[in-house]
Amino acid sequence: MECSRPRDTSLSQSMSIPTLMNVKTREYYDVLKKKTHLVGRAGFGADLEISNDTSISRCHAELILVKKVVGSQVKLFLTLVDKKSKYGTFINALDKQIESNLTKDLIFGDTVRFGIMDSIWTVEEYPLMACPSTLKIAEKQTLKHLMTTIGGQVSRDWSVECTHLCMNSVTVTEKVLLCLASAKSIVPLSVFY
Repeated sequence: MECSRPRDTSLSQSMSIPTLMNVKTREYYDVLKKKTHLVGRAGFGADLEISNDTSISRCHAELILVKKVVGSQVKLFLTLVDKKSKYGTFINALDKQIESNLTKDLIFGDTVRFGIMDSIWTVEEYPLMACPSTLKIAEKQTLKHLMTTIGGQVSRDWSVECTHLCMNSVTVTEKVLLCLASAKSIVPLSVFY
């Protein structure tokens, strides 16, 4: 596996946001949607749905975003729990299944496989980029400050790199239409607090 930086043993680099990136598609999973994410076979209501893989159980695993205070800073950590899946969940040693119902801490660079086929993901830093729409000047300044604090960026214009459209009430704008067409999240400013 090729890494652009040395492997770190923690997920606590200046409020970095950990997430999973699909090795095949290079797509990131949005962990900011909620705290606990169900991983499962497509079509059964999981948050992270895995399609075209019969080795994925309906309720395969849980991915949990945990906020902890370390020293004087709040840090985000990612944990994984196999939910007694039939074909298992694997971390790094892709030939050794992790124990069911046991919480495993993930670190940047970890490789995770769900099932026995090719649903392989790596733990990466989430490339958070918010685009404001219909926010007041003071709210835009707050967004810039919050994004800087959590390691994200702000883009004035919508682009394919944007991960979230930030607006406190949804009104139809060009940015909203572009966001919806990109299947990205529309969130209020409060989600970044």
